[in-house]
Amino acid sequence: MDVESIFNELVKIDEKLVFTDEDVAFLIEHSANEDAENRGFIAELLINVKTEESKDTLLRLTTDESWIVRASAYDSLSVFDDEKVAEYLKERIKKEKRTTAKSYAIMSLGDILKRINRKTKQDISFLKENEEKEKSTGVKLACYYSLYLLGEKEYIHKIIKEMDNRMYTLRCACINTLMEIVDKENKDIIIDALEKRRFTEKVPAVLSGIKELIKKAKMI
Repeated sequence: MDVESIFNELVKIDEKLVFTDEDVAFLIEHSANEDAENRGFIAELLINVKTEESKDTLLRLTTDESWIVRASAYDSLSVFDDEKVAEYLKERIKKEKRTTAKSYAIMSLGDILKRINRKTKQDISFLKENEEKEKSTGVKLACYYSLYLLGEKEYIHKIIKEMDNRMYTLRCACINTLMEIVDKENKDIIIDALEKRRFTEKVPAVLSGIKELIKKAKMI
């Protein structure tokens, strides 16, 4: 199959609520496709396939030459409740040079550690050390997110502080992060911060995110 035909088949698979065995076999078979867009698409779709073969494929894709493919693979690995995957992500975080991909790896690490209820001093120190030495605000946000998941509740204030970041893309990233962690325990502080920001925010995309998050928080 040529690149376009593979992409069209991936679109069809993406539209399904449940993947068949044939769909999964197709994804695995073409995960080494020459086209980076197809490889990235496959990495995204594999988040819906929690098998050893899918996991092994995603682990391989975390070393892809394309950082977009790596980012998608890191993100999809978040569904595997596996200590070995968590340790692997820590090693990849040390080596990953692209900030967006690194952010996904850090957030997936936090997701996995929370679900397997592993909140060791070593894990928390690892995340804090990465946050302290990191210059990218996006990566710092990912560290704040994961630290919050591991019980370091004070990090919600660092996340909220980014609502005042001069870059609107980072304000959007802040909202997306808060969208992931909002719950009964923190909804009031989040709503309060968003209500204040809403009066000064000028960017439509950020305003839309603020309204959506406030609505979600009030429904909890």
